[in-house]
Amino acid sequence: MKKHLRLLAAALAAFALMISCASCSKPEPQPATVSDPPAEFGFSASDINGDPISFTDFSDRKVIMINFWETWCGPCVNELPDLQKLYEARADDGLVIIGVYSSSEKQDVEALVKKLGITYPIMECVPSLEGFRTEYVPTTVFFDGSGNFIGSTLVGSRSYEAWDGVVSSLMSK
Repeated sequence: MKKHLRLLAAALAAFALMISCASCSKPEPQPATVSDPPAEFGFSASDINGDPISFTDFSDRKVIMINFWETWCGPCVNELPDLQKLYEARADDGLVIIGVYSSSEKQDVEALVKKLGITYPIMECVPSLEGFRTEYVPTTVFFDGSGNFIGSTLVGSRSYEAWDGVVSSLMSK
């Protein structure tokens, strides 16, 4: 009887862990359905350094990549160095990456960004971006400099090579 109770307890613990990590699990990369942005999409906020950041700051960019992530999400944190590498490699081609967090503590975000040497803009989620989030992180959406939603909403982390392929296809349009 004790053996069955231990097996049941182990199964319940595994199930609870699976449910608690559902939002940071690494689903198969796939498009997700989100509504189209409003005609005059944009945002104004402050980045984690307290500097003003606005969507219009990037109107000269060909691709604006907005990556929703959290410090408590392993796949999110694991892809940050690849996103930094992509940002450095493609900034001169017209790419900007904006990292957006919502439930992580600001001091945790600041510490991680410093530790990993992330130099692209990082900001807390603002209401105009809420409609592009999914129930999973990381989630990434793309816009052109005019605020037009381009590409698909992509859920899940990717390698540098995979992200470079996505960005290349969007820049060639």
